[in-house]
Amino acid sequence: MFIFGLINYTPLMKIVFILVAIFFLLKLLTKQVAPLLLIYLSKKLSKKFNEQFQQHSNQNNANNNFDEIEVKEDVVGEYVDFEEID
Repeated sequence: MFIFGLINYTPLMKIVFILVAIFFLLKLLTKQVAPLLLIYLSKKLSKKFNEQFQQHSNQNNANNNFDEIEVKEDVVGEYVDFEEID
């Protein structure tokens, strides 16, 4: 019992109080900042996606010249009309 009387608990309590305060401040900041961060990131990703889509569609439009493409008709063979046998 004598050993517990010699230990000074105030620095330990100070550290615990600081850690709890930091935890609650981070929790409060996260609740306030996280939605704003998610909105910013979603707008940024949407903008990047739209730019890539426009770039891809412009490349496809430049490569598709339907006037120059010749349509080839596949000749498979003659049509044979089979008669039914009773």
